Amino acid sequence: MALTRGTEASLTWPQALAWRLDRHLLDPVGTEPVGGVVRRLGAVLSMDETAAELMVRTRRAASEPGELAAALNTGAVVKAFAFRGAVHYLAPEDAGVYLALRAAGRQWERTSWVDHYRLTADDWEA
Repeated sequence: MALTRGTEASLTWPQALAWRLDRHLLDPVGTEPVGGVVRRLGAVLSMDETAAELMVRTRRAASEPGELAAALNTGAVVKAFAFRGAVHYLAPEDAGVYLALRAAGRQWERTSWVDHYRLTADDWEA
């Protein structure tokens, strides 16, 4: 079997930084609605609500205080215990997939989970 040679590409640090800033809606700052920002980021940590709102508002060309809470109230975003033992804002379109993947791992049965949270599967309501 003959091996084929792939195409080589080169990338500079400024190009990589520009790509990342664009992907994170930081340069240029986007016009996505709150739900679109959350979806683009994958998830927004909600441990500190002020920081969560700042994270979203920084990525919107025009924003108002309270937009993230309003988006939660209207269902444009949801909150769920999804990653790294913390609650995150998620886009509803993606939340089901993320949560199904987390459930498949059955983290609540892991020794580390039980030891840390002092809860067993039997401690959860049906």
